Amino acid sequence: MPIGSMAGWEFVPHFSNGKVAAIAALLGTEIHFCVSPHWRCRVIAKTRTREFLRPMLERRGYLTTSAIKGGISHEFLDRLGFRRTWDDGSVSHYMLTELPFRESQSMLPAANTSA
Repeated sequence: MPIGSMAGWEFVPHFSNGKVAAIAALLGTEIHFCVSPHWRCRVIAKTRTREFLRPMLERRGYLTTSAIKGGISHEFLDRLGFRRTWDDGSVSHYMLTELPFRESQSMLPAANTSA
């Protein structure tokens, strides 16, 4: 449930054990989110991620985001299921069209099995 808005942005918290673990900022289909310092560098559970994204994805149909090229966000966005749609030279743009982590998917990057 949204907690407020600022100039059209909607802020949606995600709670874990009664405390805010993350907040999504939405403007239309554009999403940016931050994770509480307490939750950073911890395992991101697939079920929690799906639970967090589901209502926003269902309401909007798809979600978009962007990340500065060369930044550390790209691998993270790929693991969450966002797919790169285009680059404008300094920013990469992404889209999420379905919830991440089907039963067979892992949050970890695929192992290199080539010999």
